[in-house]
Amino acid sequence: MASASSLSEQSANTTVATESVTEAADFVKETVDAYVRMSVKSGLTPISLRYCPIYHPYRKTPIAYITSTVVNSIMMGTLDEEQYASTAANSDAGIKLAEWSIRQAARDLHAFAAAGRHIEYIAVHVPSIMVSRCDLAYYVGSVLDEERVRTPEKLCICFPGTLLLENKKAARAALLDLKLLKVKTMMLDCATDNCPMARLYDIPVDTVMVGPQITAMIDDRDRPQALQALVNYLSAMGQGTVCDGPENDDQLNKLYHAGVVGYIPSDLYHGNGMKTRRDLTLDEAVEQGEDLIV
Repeated sequence: MASASSLSEQSANTTVATESVTEAADFVKETVDAYVRMSVKSGLTPISLRYCPIYHPYRKTPIAYITSTVVNSIMMGTLDEEQYASTAANSDAGIKLAEWSIRQAARDLHAFAAAGRHIEYIAVHVPSIMVSRCDLAYYVGSVLDEERVRTPEKLCICFPGTLLLENKKAARAALLDLKLLKVKTMMLDCATDNCPMARLYDIPVDTVMVGPQITAMIDDRDRPQALQALVNYLSAMGQGTVCDGPENDDQLNKLYHAGVVGYIPSDLYHGNGMKTRRDLTLDEAVEQGEDLIV
C-alpha cells in the first residue's frame, strides 16, 4: 500500500501536470487568437476564402459553394478552419474573422455574376457567439448595401448545429431577421448529438447539411428508408437537405430520388460526377463548368 507521503507526492505531481496542460492550452488559444486578430487587422491579403462546391445530385454540376476561411500567418504558416476554429469560435477574433468572410463572399458574388455563373448561393460559416454578441442581421444588411449586392438570396449564412442546443430561442430570432433580408440560411452537422432532428422543428432555416455518417444511411439494409424519412421530415418544414460524403454514383442516384437538393462528394468518390478539391480559390470556383453530366 502506498504511504501517505507518496500519495501526497503523486497528487502534487498530478496537479502540476494538469496546470501545465491548462497553461499550454491557454497559450495555444491566446497565440492563435493573436494571429487571427493580426491577420484581420492587417487587411485582406493575410486572409482568403476557399470554395467547396455543392453539386446537384442528378446533373452533378456545381449549384452552390460553401466557404472556409484560411488565415496566412507569417509566424504560424497557413491556418485552416480546423486549426483555429475551436480557439477563435468564442472570441472577438472569431467574430471579426466571420465578419470579414461575410463581406468577402458578398464581393465574390459579383465575380460569379460577371462570369455568367448561375449559382444558388455562397455560404459562409459564422460562430454561435455572433448570435448572442452581435446584431448579425444588421451587419449582413449593411454589407449587402455597401457591396451593392442586389441578389441577397445568393448569400447564405451557416450556423453550427450546436447553436440549437445552446440557445434555440435566440437562433430562431436571428434566422427570422435574416429571412427578412432575403438571405439564405443553413444549419450544419445536423441529425447528430450536436443537433438532434427534433431541435430543427419550428426553425426557419432554408437548408440543413448532414454529415457522411448520416449520408451513409442511404445504403443501410436494415433501415433502407431512414434517410428518406429524414429528408421528408425536413422537406415538410420547408428545409432542403444537403448530404456530405457520397462515394459513388449509385448513392447519388438514391440521394436524388430521396429528394436531396445537393451533395459534397467524399474524397473517396468515384463515378461520372465532378470531383474537385474542397478548397478551390475564387478563380478556380468561377471557372468551373455547368454542363450537364449524367
